[in-house]
Amino acid sequence: MTAAGLLTLLWGGAYAVLGGALVFAGVGGVRQPEGDAGGFGWLLQIVAGVTAAVGVAFLLAGAAGVLAGSGVLSRRRWGRVLTLVVSALATLSGVGWVAGGDWDATDLALGAGQFLYGTFALVVMVRGGAEFSPPRPDRTGR
Repeated sequence: MTAAGLLTLLWGGAYAVLGGALVFAGVGGVRQPEGDAGGFGWLLQIVAGVTAAVGVAFLLAGAAGVLAGSGVLSRRRWGRVLTLVVSALATLSGVGWVAGGDWDATDLALGAGQFLYGTFALVVMVRGGAEFSPPRPDRTGR
């Protein structure tokens, strides 16, 4: 369970850093004056805006991953549920990364890593559900 929590924290942190970098790059591109691109400044601003929006999506997914990992490490039920959602997202993202990539070593490694993390976390969360149950009262009712 601890390994799944730490991997979820790592996955969330990596996504948050990537999202922050994309937001930073997108916002910087939107602020550029239109005259710098030889008449295509408007198009570059649209691309920069889309980049910033994708960055926000990655940032939100990363924040959810960090929150889920923290919840799992503290054995909270909401952490388990959020990790199930995050790991399903990572599994789908890994498949999409491989399917939509150039099939070079980097795309295969990143896609496979996300897929393996997502599958591992899903299995651990499903099989370890009892660790998140409240303690049962003893025979005296306490």
